[in-house]
Amino acid sequence: MYESHWGLTRPPFGGELPTSGFLGSRSHQAALLKLRYLIETSKGAGLLAGQPGLGKTTVLEMLSRELQADENSKNSESGAARYRFVPVLFPQLTPSELLGYIASKLVHAATGDHRPGTADSSLQVIEQHLTALTAAGTKTILLFDDAQLIEDRRVFGVIQSLMNFSQPGKMELVTIFAGQLELVSAIKRMRPLDERMAFKCLLLPLSLEETTQYVTGRMAAAGCRANVFSTDALQAIHLLSSGVPRRINRLCDFALLVGYSENLARLTAEHIHAVAEEMLSAMAA
Repeated sequence: MYESHWGLTRPPFGGELPTSGFLGSRSHQAALLKLRYLIETSKGAGLLAGQPGLGKTTVLEMLSRELQADENSKNSESGAARYRFVPVLFPQLTPSELLGYIASKLVHAATGDHRPGTADSSLQVIEQHLTALTAAGTKTILLFDDAQLIEDRRVFGVIQSLMNFSQPGKMELVTIFAGQLELVSAIKRMRPLDERMAFKCLLLPLSLEETTQYVTGRMAAAGCRANVFSTDALQAIHLLSSGVPRRINRLCDFALLVGYSENLARLTAEHIHAVAEEMLSAMAA
């Protein structure tokens, strides 16, 4: 709606955090590097944690895209995919349901068909497919997003059992847990699992400098050539969002809309504070 007013080719802050050209903090880049190294070297397991809105899911999606792009550029002679990502989107499954879910994902990718069985049969299916995938040169990555929602400690026991399957060159499996900060303490209380974590990546809010780079970078990526947000506006955005990318997105998106409706040429701190107050009023209504 407001794109032409600001000289944009697309909304720079609409929707969730972008996975294409995402400009995050140093902690985002460090997490991406560590998780990629974890996968490429089969280090076992890793943890990605941070408060809501910092971009955990975005980092995981970027990780998948980067590895896929790298795979496409190398054009494996065998024709087999180098990586098989298995996202677990339902963290509140029972141990038996979890095994069945993972087995179904592996089997469906291979044959397009799977009939749920017992926990033991699911475990056998998982072992067989992990072995076959490894033999074909494919590494399997289990991704547990929102893992702080796992309430049944037995589920962690099942996951640890799956991790025990991993053998270099025979059955390669990498496990990544992503979740809110309480996940760190939850895993720490399970010492055997905690000791399997090769990397613990903590996402941090953006600093003022990083917030400025994020906002101006997103605007430039959307085709904007003008400095729409003044210096004091950028400071206000950082203050009001606490450096959380999702909040920055919402605040900037609404500010651009209001600026368009009022035919403004530039947004200042006064505009940002007014927009923030309006957003809070709408939430309270």
